[in-house]
Amino acid sequence: KSLLAHKDETLEYKRQLAALGDKVTYQEHLNALAQQADKFAQQQRAKRAAIEAKNRGLTDRQAARDATEQRLKEQYGDNPLALNSVMSEQKKTWAAEDQLRGSWMAGLRSGWSEWEE
Repeated sequence: KSLLAHKDETLEYKRQLAALGDKVTYQEHLNALAQQADKFAQQQRAKRAAIEAKNRGLTDRQAARDATEQRLKEQYGDNPLALNSVMSEQKKTWAAEDQLRGSWMAGLRSGWSEWEE
């Protein structure tokens, strides 16, 4: 009798563990869906920021930069130090792009190299 009672307790315990495992799996699935929804919403806000920038008369490049800035602010808004760091790096990249765009010699070399390939 004792062995049978112990067996029933063990089976009940395993059933409870299985049910708990199912709940954990379901919650993980819900969390993944919530993350996907957040990512989608963030992408849509960035697209709207680009559209609004174009409505203000900005160029495609300026609109893309505004959208990137908006995306970074949303992504790193909770961490001001990280936001400052990524914005600083992004602005350095934009400055390098602008400098390259303003250099006719670099454009000539790049065009010549592409033609040679």
